[in-house]
Amino acid sequence: MREKFAEEGATLEERVEFLAAQVRLLSARVDELSGGAHQARDERRRERVAASQDAPATAEHSEVFFSWVGRSALLQRVSAVCFLLVVALVLRTLTDSQLLDTRIGSLLGLFYATLLMGAGGYLYFRGKPLAPVFSLCGAILMFLIVSEAYTRFTVLPVALAYLLVIGTGALMAGISYLGRSALPILVGTLGMCVAGVAIDYPNPAYPALVVLLFSANALGFVASRLQRCSWLRWTLFLVTAVLVQVWGYKLGLTLQGIAHPAGDLARFWYLPVVAVFFLGYFATAMFGLLRPVGDRVTRFDQALPAVAGAWAFTAAAHVVEPWWGTLAGLGSLGLLAAAAYLGLARRFGERGGLTAVGSLGLFLGGALLSWLSLGALSDLPLIGLAVLGGLGLWAARLSQRWQQGGLRLLSYLLQFFVCLEFGRWLLADAGRATHGGGLLLAVLLGLLSLWHYRWSLLHPPPAHSRFFSRLDAGNRLCVFLLLTGLVHGFYAARGLYALVMPQYAGTDLAGFMGMQSVLINGGAVLVMILALVRRDREVRNLAVLITLIGALKVFLFDLLGAAGLGISGVPLVLSVFSFGAAVAVESLLLGRWPKESRQAESPGRVTAPNLVESPSARH
Repeated sequence: MREKFAEEGATLEERVEFLAAQVRLLSARVDELSGGAHQARDERRRERVAASQDAPATAEHSEVFFSWVGRSALLQRVSAVCFLLVVALVLRTLTDSQLLDTRIGSLLGLFYATLLMGAGGYLYFRGKPLAPVFSLCGAILMFLIVSEAYTRFTVLPVALAYLLVIGTGALMAGISYLGRSALPILVGTLGMCVAGVAIDYPNPAYPALVVLLFSANALGFVASRLQRCSWLRWTLFLVTAVLVQVWGYKLGLTLQGIAHPAGDLARFWYLPVVAVFFLGYFATAMFGLLRPVGDRVTRFDQALPAVAGAWAFTAAAHVVEPWWGTLAGLGSLGLLAAAAYLGLARRFGERGGLTAVGSLGLFLGGALLSWLSLGALSDLPLIGLAVLGGLGLWAARLSQRWQQGGLRLLSYLLQFFVCLEFGRWLLADAGRATHGGGLLLAVLLGLLSLWHYRWSLLHPPPAHSRFFSRLDAGNRLCVFLLLTGLVHGFYAARGLYALVMPQYAGTDLAGFMGMQSVLINGGAVLVMILALVRRDREVRNLAVLITLIGALKVFLFDLLGAAGLGISGVPLVLSVFSFGAAVAVESLLLGRWPKESRQAESPGRVTAPNLVESPSARH
C-alpha cells in the first residue's frame, strides 16, 4: 500500500483514511496483548490466594513473629546476656570457693562491671543493637557488687561505696547522652536509689546518702529533658521525701529524749538538707514551667511546687519544734514563701500562654503554706482556716479573670477542705463547741461559702475548660458550696445550743446529740423549701442527701446507741420525731414539685435570673 501511494500520488483524504485504519489495527492488537497480560496476572493472583487459604493461619503469625525477632535482635541479646552472666558467675564461684581472695574477687567484679558499661557506651556510639545489653548488665552488676561488698564482705569503706554508686549513675547518664537514649539513665537513677537504701540500712550515713539522693534527682531531671518520664521523677521524689522524713522523725524523737539512735544522725545537716532539696525541686519546677519539653507542661512540674513546699514545711517542723522549742521562725519563713508563691501564681496567670497552667500549682502551694504557717504561729488552726477560705473565693475570681477551669475547681476543693478540717477540729474535743473563736469562725465561713456559691451561680466556668465542659457543663458542682455553708451553719447552731444549754455540753451528751439530729433534719427541710422556691433540682437533691445523713444519725447513732452514746429519754424522742416530721414535710413539698422543672426548661441555670427572678416569673 505504501508503494501504491508513492507511485500513484494518493490524495490527502486517502492518506488520512489509511492512517486511521492502521491506528485501529494497532489499538486492537494492544487490547489483545493487555487482555492476555491481565488474564495471566489474575490467574497468578488466584493461585496465590488459593495457596494462602490452603496454608494454616499459624504460619502467617509465625512469620510475623520471627520477622520481629530478627529485626529486634532478640536472640542475640538473650545470648549476650547469658554469656555476660556466665563470666560474672565464674568470678562469684571462685570467690565463694576461696580460690580468689574476697578483696581480689570484688575488685575483679567491679572492673568487669565497669568494662561492660564502657563497652555499652562504645556500642551506643556505633549504633549497635547489643549496646543496651552491655550497659544495663554492667550497671546492675555494679550496684549488686558494691552493695554486697560493703554489707556482706565489708571490703569497701562507706565513702567509697557511695562514690561508686554515684559514679555508676553519672556514667549511665553519660551513656544516655552519648547514645541519645533514655534507658541507661533510667536504670542508673533507679539503681542509685535502691543501692543507696541498701547500704547501711537501717542506719545509713546521712551525709553520704544525701549526696546520693541529690545526684539521683539531678539525673532524673536530666532524663526528663531527654524523654517524658514523669513517673521516674515522682519515684525519686517519693524515695527522697520518705528517707528524709524518716531521718527527721528519728532526729525529733532523739531531741525529745524518747529514742537513742544506734548511729550518728548528723543533726546539723538536717535543716540545710531540707532547704536545699526544697530549693532544688522549686528551681527544676520553674525551669519545667518556663521551658517545657514539647507542646505541654508535665503534671509533675505543675504539682511539684505545692507538694515540695508542704513536704519541706512538715519535714522541718519535726525537728524545729523539739530543737528550738517554738515554730515561730519556721512559720515566719513559711509565710514569706506563701507570699512568694501567690505572687508567682498571679504573674504566671496574667502572663497567659503555655506557662499559665503553672499558676494552679503555685496558688495551691501558697494556700497550703499559708494554712500551715499560720497554724504554727498561732497554735490554733482557726486563723489558717479563715485565710484558706478567703483564698478559695479569691481563686474563683482569678479563674474567671484568667479563664482557668483548674483554679475554679481548686476553689471548690479549698472550701470543702476547710469545712472538713474545721469539723475535725470541733469534734476532737466536745468543749470546743462553745469556743468563742470557733463560733465566730463558723459564722464567717458559712457566710463566705454562701457568697462563693452565689458568685459561682452568677459566673459560669470557662467554656474551654476540659473538666467543666466534659464533666460539669451545667455548673452543678457549685452546689457543694451550698452544702459547706449549711455545714458551717450547723457548727454555729450546735455551738449556740451548747452555750444556752451548758448542762448538755459536759459529760452527759444525750441532749446535745439529740439536738444535733434536730438541727440536721430541720436543715434538710429548709433546703427543700429553698429548692421548691427556686425550682432547682440540684438543691432538691442536696436536701435529700441531708435527709439521708439525718437518717444515719438518728437510726445508727441515736436509736441504736452506736459508738456507746446511749441516747435515751426526751432527747431520743425529739431526735426520732424531728426525722419523721422532716420526711413528712419533704413528701408534701415534693408533691408540689412541678413536672417540668425550670432547669429542664432552660439549661442555663448559671445565669443571673436564677437568683433574681420571682417565683411567679419562673412559672
